Parts: sequence; structure tokens; C-alpha cells
Amino acid sequence: MLMNIKSQFIKFGTHPFINGVAAVMSVLAGALASFFTSSIRSSLALPGDPTHGNTFAYANLNLTAEALAFWFLVLFAALLFAWSKYADSTTDNEHRNYLNIALKDIVSMPPDAFLQKLGEQYKKSHDEVTRVQAMALAQNGPIYLDEIDKSIRLILTSIAQLANNFDGKANSEYRVYLLLFSVNWNIDKFADVFNIVHLHKDDFIGHLESNPGHCITFSDGNQETIISKQFKDYALPVPYPEHAPSNMLDGAVRAFVDSWYRAESINKFIDHAIPKYANQNHIENIKNFYKNSAMIKGVQSFVSLAIPKNIWSPSLLALAGQSAVGVVMIESNIPGTLNETKNFFLPVALPFLHMLSDLISIRSNATDKSNG
Repeated sequence: MLMNIKSQFIKFGTHPFINGVAAVMSVLAGALASFFTSSIRSSLALPGDPTHGNTFAYANLNLTAEALAFWFLVLFAALLFAWSKYADSTTDNEHRNYLNIALKDIVSMPPDAFLQKLGEQYKKSHDEVTRVQAMALAQNGPIYLDEIDKSIRLILTSIAQLANNFDGKANSEYRVYLLLFSVNWNIDKFADVFNIVHLHKDDFIGHLESNPGHCITFSDGNQETIISKQFKDYALPVPYPEHAPSNMLDGAVRAFVDSWYRAESINKFIDHAIPKYANQNHIENIKNFYKNSAMIKGVQSFVSLAIPKNIWSPSLLALAGQSAVGVVMIESNIPGTLNETKNFFLPVALPFLHMLSDLISIRSNATDKSNG
């Protein structure tokens, strides 16, 4: 209640009416001083009595009605000005604190070198996607999965190079790969992560599934990109949020369900996110998976970016009403990789995510060469 009274006191003090009243009182005080100069000057004399040792006595006060009115106007105007000044100062400080909080995450424009690299990677990726789309529209023959996967890896390479340029850290390494959504239930891929006994299929929409053909590793030391030969296939179950929120892992799964992003350090993820979201029956399995399955030695952090569904492209994907088709995982051997994901890297990566969405839609209609 006291805080509310203070807030109202400050709010009213900033009203122009207060300054207006103070100004009028100052003018009236000036007018009285000009008309009754002698009377007001006499009121300034100390009420001492020389015959009694200069002791103060009320009877010696030279206060007339006009003098009292003058001093009342002066003091009241001073109080109103002080009130207004205090209110304005407090409001300015609150506004300054608000701006500090609101602007603390804003980053400056990146250097020209990064923007140049961004332009180069975008053009290369866009040209590749345009080529594949032209092939799909031409319908001169079957489009094979291998061809689409090669194009997907090119986009992932561009994302890895942008992440490396954005972080700007020496000796940094990245693994970038896709986790595609499926409504099927691939128990074999869950085995290394979850205790299958404790999973109830009815609690889950489907799962996010990796594919070795959708994985690249990138090192700034040799500037070469290769398909990760050591990549270990896995899948993560995606629960209905209202059915099993405790089983929804932060990272890829939550990024997919929220159609947004997640950025985590490995240690923080293991210590905090996993115990918070995972069922107690398989916490240790999940911890071991994230500790031991990272193919880049010493992975310190990762970022999960949801891939939006392309509503304009014909697709055979079964998405169970989800607004994303999968997740791009960016793992790095440096702590806090892409620490400005929300404010900068996500907007930068978004065109590449839409390109991946286009390729994934085309891939759903592609032919597996091994099946003829």
C-alpha cells in the first residue's frame, strides 16, 4: 500500500499543474514584495529585545498579514518546485533503468567481413536450392535421396561456417546435423538414450531422428568439411506437452515443440535441464548419452534451431499438426557457442532454415536409389 501511495505521489508530482501552481504563487509573492516592501523587510528582523539581553520574544515579531501571505506563498511554491523536481528525477531514473534492461541484449551490427561471408554463403546455398527446385519442377526423371542429401549437407556447411565466423574463436570445431521429425516409433534408436520400458507410446507425438547422411563436421584449422564417419544415429521422443511435460528434454525436443531455439552448455544441460525434464528412471542413461556420444572431442555447448514447415511446398511428410519439420543441431568444442542466438544468429540463420525446409519437402517425394 505504501508503495502504491508513493507511486501516486510521484505520478501526480510530474503533472504540469504542479509547476503551474508554483509559478503563480511565485508571481503573487513577487507582487506582494513590490507593494509591501517595507512591511516584508521588517518581518525579516530578528525578534530580539536589546533591553533584555537580546532574547527572542514573540511580541517583537513584525509580522503583518501581507508579510505572512508573502512567506506562505514563497514556502509553498518552494515545496511544489521541490516535489516536481523529485518526481521528475525519480521518473527519469525508472525510465533509465527500464531502458538499460530493455537494451542490454541489443548487439551492434557485425563487421563487414562477417556480412561478406554471410552474403557468399547465402548465394551459394540459394543457388543450390534453386537448382534442386528446378529439377523437381521439371519432372524429367526421379530425384534421388542421395542428391537431396548432398544439397542438405551443403546448407549445413554454410551454417557451420557462419557459426565459426560468428564465434570468431581459434581452433573451434563444429558438428552440424539434422534431427527430422517422424510419427513412427523407432525403438532401436532410442536404446542408447532411454530405457524403453519406461516410455509409454501414447504420451508421445513421435520422435526426432538423426541420419548420418545429414551430418557434417567443420574445423577452422583446415577449413574442410566432411561427412562425419563417426556419427552415431539416435532418436529423441517428442511428447505431447500436456501428457508428459517431465519427459520433454530441453535442447532439440523443446526447440521443436516451441518452434523456436535452445542454446545450452553441456555441463549446465546435464546438471540442470536433464534432471528437471527427464523421468527419473532414465536420467543416468541420458546423462551418459550426452557425455559420451559427442563425436567432436570435448563438446562444450550446443544450439538447437527449429526448422519451420514450408506450407507452400507439396510434401508427403506426416507432421501430426506440428509447425516444424525438424531441428538443426550445432555442437561446438567452445563454451557458450553462439551466445547471441536469439538477438542475432537466429535471424541470420533463418533463411538457411527455410532453405532446409524446402529441401526436406522435396526429399519427402524423392526416390531411394537403392530401391531402384
